[in-house]
Amino acid sequence: MSQSEAALNLMPGSKEGQRIHEEARKQIEKYLTRADMFLAQKSYSEAIEELRKVQSFDTNNEEVKKRITKIEDEKKSHEREIDSLVEQYKDSFRVENYDKAIDICNKLIDIDSSNQRKWTEQIESIKKDKAESAKKKEEWEKLNRDINSALFEERWKDVVSLGKKALEIRNDDALRANVKRAEQKLETKRAEEKYIKTIDQVKARMQDKAWDEARILLSSLHDECPEHSKEIKVLFARIFKEESENERKCRQDRIDKREDNDRPVRIQGFMGNPSVKKGDNDFFFNEPEKKRN
Repeated sequence: MSQSEAALNLMPGSKEGQRIHEEARKQIEKYLTRADMFLAQKSYSEAIEELRKVQSFDTNNEEVKKRITKIEDEKKSHEREIDSLVEQYKDSFRVENYDKAIDICNKLIDIDSSNQRKWTEQIESIKKDKAESAKKKEEWEKLNRDINSALFEERWKDVVSLGKKALEIRNDDALRANVKRAEQKLETKRAEEKYIKTIDQVKARMQDKAWDEARILLSSLHDECPEHSKEIKVLFARIFKEESENERKCRQDRIDKREDNDRPVRIQGFMGNPSVKKGDNDFFFNEPEKKRN
């Protein structure tokens, strides 16, 4: 109380000096009481602020200086403890250990008095995340059962659709590999179905004797399906053979038709029929045999 004491020294026995001194003493007691209250609440900054007010009345108070230094050390230690808990909370939340994250939030509520509301609200948020995670876990497990069944039965389309849904929930390398394998199987199946369909089209063109169209279809297959090159070569040979046979037959038909057109027409009966033997009944040239009595 250096200022109030100075007033008393200047005005010894003065009522005004005594009043100033008494007022200063009451203010200091008030600030010290408030400092203790804040310290109990671990509100270190507020406690130090109250002690600074004491120093405004008594700048040379060594006891207050020591208390401020001690509280500042406690404050630093307390801040390190809070920082450590916050990191533990983040790690627990990151790996979805929600129960541990909630426990840490409760500890932070106790020691981080300036952020009690924040950590209380965080607990409610974690509880929602926990419920959502449990729901996703259940969905993940069901999808995995369905995927394993589809893999066993080689239902590749189901493996792809179910696998993509599951990967939206959780990134899993083994599942991603299974989805990729199923996509390859589907692509192979689609290519095989296209090959069979095109082969049927080729055979239909061959039946219609549309050789050029058949060859065009086969040429596209040769580029797209090199694994079927042997079968494709056989069909090319068949087209060539059947086309050649058809051309030969057409040529022969034309020759036969010309020969038929060039052959003279013989009218039997008027010109005589060399195949009719004497004695045969020829209506125009042979007389019928007389009946014997």
